[in-house]
Amino acid sequence: MRIEELMASCAGTPEGRMRAIFNALFTICNRLQALFDGSIPEVTLRQFMLLSALKQAGRPLTLTQLGGILGCSRQNARRVVEVLVRKGLARLERAPDDARAQCAELTPRARRLLGDEFDRYRAELGALFEDFAQDDVAELFRLILKLCAGVDSLEARVAQRGGADEGNGDV
Repeated sequence: MRIEELMASCAGTPEGRMRAIFNALFTICNRLQALFDGSIPEVTLRQFMLLSALKQAGRPLTLTQLGGILGCSRQNARRVVEVLVRKGLARLERAPDDARAQCAELTPRARRLLGDEFDRYRAELGALFEDFAQDDVAELFRLILKLCAGVDSLEARVAQRGGADEGNGDV
């Protein structure tokens, strides 16, 4: 059974559609991770996303900031950064404004990798959305922002109840 069939079987009620969306998001994430993990040399998709976040920021980011961007804890962001440090793609240094915090920054080797791979990544991203009209992309963007706000709200509720496990933090 494909995810589209499962979604169709749940589409009869609002609750069923919410379950189907949740299941589809999980499946889509796994499929995209498998696709990109196999197509980006030297790094996993999570590592590439962290490098990309540093490139887009244009400055070093703290582990807490990187965790927020990746949707993981500071500790899990640290594990990803440590792998990138061993690969020569990132440096980990004390934050200039807070001696307790650490910042990650790109190495020249990472900049070269991103330069080489970023165009291909953008092309593959374009292929992912080639059947979308610009209005569709704008609407999906708006809805994803709402979903992010919903995740923030759910995280706050779970934290009030006593917290949640951070998960395995794939590196």
